[in-house]
Amino acid sequence: MKKLKVYLSIFLGLLICACNSPKSDSNKSSSSANRAPSKKLTVVSIDTINLKTPNGSGIYLASYNDGKIFFLDSKFGVLNVFDTLFKPLGTYWGIGNGPYEIPNIPRKFCATKKHGTIVVSDFIFLKTEKLGKSLKKNPINYNVKETLYELQNRPNGDMHGIYEIDWSRSENRVSVAGDYIVLPLTSYHPKFNGYMHDKYYEESKPVGLFDINTGKLEKLIGKKPHIYLEKKYIPNFDQVFFDCNDTIIYLSFAADSGIFAYSTNGKLLKKFGRSHKGFNSEYPKYHGNWEEADKNYVNERSRFSSYRTIKVDKEGNTIVRHVFLNKDAGGVLQVYRNDNLIGAIPVAQNYTLIDVVGESIYGYLKNNENIVNENRIKLIRIRYQW
Repeated sequence: MKKLKVYLSIFLGLLICACNSPKSDSNKSSSSANRAPSKKLTVVSIDTINLKTPNGSGIYLASYNDGKIFFLDSKFGVLNVFDTLFKPLGTYWGIGNGPYEIPNIPRKFCATKKHGTIVVSDFIFLKTEKLGKSLKKNPINYNVKETLYELQNRPNGDMHGIYEIDWSRSENRVSVAGDYIVLPLTSYHPKFNGYMHDKYYEESKPVGLFDINTGKLEKLIGKKPHIYLEKKYIPNFDQVFFDCNDTIIYLSFAADSGIFAYSTNGKLLKKFGRSHKGFNSEYPKYHGNWEEADKNYVNERSRFSSYRTIKVDKEGNTIVRHVFLNKDAGGVLQVYRNDNLIGAIPVAQNYTLIDVVGESIYGYLKNNENIVNENRIKLIRIRYQW
């Protein structure tokens, strides 16, 4: 494997420079994170590494855990594993009906220290604590407690039966908190959805906690920030991103600069987060027009700004959030230490954040999804100091 190490002066894909001065938080949080940090981070180096994968589609779900980087091919179901020196450690799975295969196309994927690797497909969770062993399968169970009449006629945000996992095209959104698989939720209920109803923005719970051993939806967590009540009917930017440690779930919404920390019992613990200069949130509205919104999804996601993947250093006190500005300006990685913003690192428009580990940030450059013949992954490792 050929490793190409690219430093600040010659890196063309990612433009790294001195930290941009962020704007004040538009949500007026009282958190100390709204104060300008006394120290700023400095980028030490950037490594660009071309990882080869056998017969890959070029479309991946990526994760990091315990010194290993995982890329699950979202078309063929093949898992490629590398160490942090970028040495291949093995290839696993594939689509099929055997005990070591994934029966359906994988939709979400994460690797964890406590529970091993977890795959979320359309109707099932798959889990193995050790690669090379068979995959344990559990059906996804929404644990519906309401009667059919209640669901049809009196929907509200506390009902399990009105939700489904949000399978939208917004990156690889899954995490684990304790013994729960954490997943984004949405509702397409005729009387409770983001295209037609104010009640959806007022009451809906954006995140579900599923028992990792039974597959049951046990808890509904979170609340949409106030910006969604102001704008309303912006379904193309109605996404929640999140990451967790054992006890805290950090939520970040596509349209809002806030980062919201919740306990696994659903209690809001704190709020922090800052916006970024040049963030454009003049999103088009689609009141009752699902077809038009879906037709314009890809174009709008590249034209307008949005807050995207958020990652928490499991061993430390650092949080990194990807802020996409637009297809021309690319984006930035906001780096928070002890809930305070310490810097913003510019990245390319096709950048995808994988994880933050100590003072290293891992990501990769996503291929054009219309070109499905790539057998390499362009991994980006950014090292910084503070």
